Amino acid sequence: MTAPRGVFLAVFAGIGLAGCDLFQSADVRPVIWEDSAITRKLDTIMQRMEIVRGLKFLRLVHGAVVSRAEYRRQIEAQVRQTISDSLSHALGRELSQWGLFPDTLLSFKEMFANQQAGFAVGYYVPGTDSVYVLDDEIHDAALDDILPHELTHVLQDHHFPDYFQSVDSGGAYASEYDLYRTCVIEGDAYFSNGLYSVHYLAPPMAAPESMVVEGIRQRRRLTLDAWKILRPPDVLAIPMFAPYYLGSGYVADAYVADNDRWDPLHRWDSVNALYRDPDRPSVAVLDPSVQTPVAIDLSGLVDTVGAFSDDAAHGAIGLMSLVAQDMDSAEYYSGFGWRGDHFTYALPTGENWGTLLWVGVFASAAQAGAMADLLGRAVRRRFGSDSGTALSDSDYSIAVADSQRHWSWPGLRTSLITAGKEVWWLEAPPGRDWSPALAALELGWAGRQSAALARVAATSVKQPPPRPPKWTRSGRNRRIVF
Repeated sequence: MTAPRGVFLAVFAGIGLAGCDLFQSADVRPVIWEDSAITRKLDTIMQRMEIVRGLKFLRLVHGAVVSRAEYRRQIEAQVRQTISDSLSHALGRELSQWGLFPDTLLSFKEMFANQQAGFAVGYYVPGTDSVYVLDDEIHDAALDDILPHELTHVLQDHHFPDYFQSVDSGGAYASEYDLYRTCVIEGDAYFSNGLYSVHYLAPPMAAPESMVVEGIRQRRRLTLDAWKILRPPDVLAIPMFAPYYLGSGYVADAYVADNDRWDPLHRWDSVNALYRDPDRPSVAVLDPSVQTPVAIDLSGLVDTVGAFSDDAAHGAIGLMSLVAQDMDSAEYYSGFGWRGDHFTYALPTGENWGTLLWVGVFASAAQAGAMADLLGRAVRRRFGSDSGTALSDSDYSIAVADSQRHWSWPGLRTSLITAGKEVWWLEAPPGRDWSPALAALELGWAGRQSAALARVAATSVKQPPPRPPKWTRSGRNRRIVF
């Protein structure tokens, strides 16, 4: 039993954002009705949004209503179809081991359905030219906030339709590239909604667009303080909301990058250019210079036969979820100096804890050490008052290691190892012999050092950096955007 494309895509992206069309199954098709009042309001807002966003609607757009009860029923039905009880249990155990889910009998499946059902107020399904609003949001104040956002998604679909296609880059970073695209899509809609508000809903003001940009940047700064006080399972919301709060800052920065940004013919050029370059990891919304993550091969280092297994990357935004309570603003805005990470996980049937191997690569040894410190606090916090038993650091002989820390809890043993710019997290029930895996990690470490030196040499002679593989079409259903 495997988790599709990594647990973090399944959890953080959400059913809609992960590419599932909620209304594809004929037997669970919800009650949706055309609403003339919404359509009339759409006509007015569409004209304004063409001015705000600098794009024209290419087709007629319809407004429709979905009842909250039907929407919840559909979410629950989709969750039942997608996540079995056994998969729900395994996902809960894995997230507990990461420190992201309470180690209780709480059902991951139920928590996830509740989170998704309560999140939406409106949404758009690309290709339908229809904006949907939940029935408990049908009043002017809500519509003035919901419809500009959703109409931005319609404009995105009309002018950049390929960007909405569900794609799979393959490998550990599939969810990373997907999250980056979501940050652009939702960040653009959030930012454009702000521009609409100051131009058409707020009292006249000087430099209204500058006010929106500063407000977006302030909101981005405040998310760090908000995330620090979250506790599981609420902490699962960090990458769920990141496309709005971090993505909008990324889009706002692109918007003001043009010197002639106040020229209506060109002020959106840099934002529109984002839709022509989807091949980036999500850390780019914090550090745009990072375009190609480091390749980390962990194949064969964890036995996944007969077990629930997962194989993916956290990315910088996923790492925020693990360490949000302790990170500072410098770490937050730099994306931790993330240059790549990869984990593999296996949970045999009937076992309480699985085998976990994670490797993270950072821009400097200092940043790797800082991340190791943050992770050390996070792994101890998982068990509440039981901070674990510290073990000797002489268990393994690792030539490249700069530091080693080891702990044990009932039924679980943890090691955190730093090696130059890398951090290794190894965890399994007692008795696991990590020596072969550690030998392979040392070889991989040496190879990555050589590759890094080769990249520096190539840069010094002005050769272009390597590009990640282009997206390939996978034929999956359209995504819903909120």
